[in-house]
Amino acid sequence: MSHLIEDPSTTVQKMAYQLLKAAAQKRTEYFVIEAGVDTDAVVHATLPPELLEIIQRDLNFNYGLDGEDEGEHTQSLFGYLLGWMVIFDLFQDAVRA
Repeated sequence: MSHLIEDPSTTVQKMAYQLLKAAAQKRTEYFVIEAGVDTDAVVHATLPPELLEIIQRDLNFNYGLDGEDEGEHTQSLFGYLLGWMVIFDLFQDAVRA
């Protein structure tokens, strides 16, 4: 579902982020419970590869020079930033004091 944060529609990007945020909270909750229940086991929490692909892309800050219009660039940048927000959401409440 990570690919939806790169959709051409800003509305779809926002809705996808809300769904991914909820999924990130559930995933983090699962890992916290798993680590708390089985303290001897090693929990390997990895980031989803689709999300890693989005945040590892090179951004072009020279929009307009290569024929790309500002709207496409803005949506691409917005999707990139939403990807980072989902990554940060995965770490929210990961450690309870």
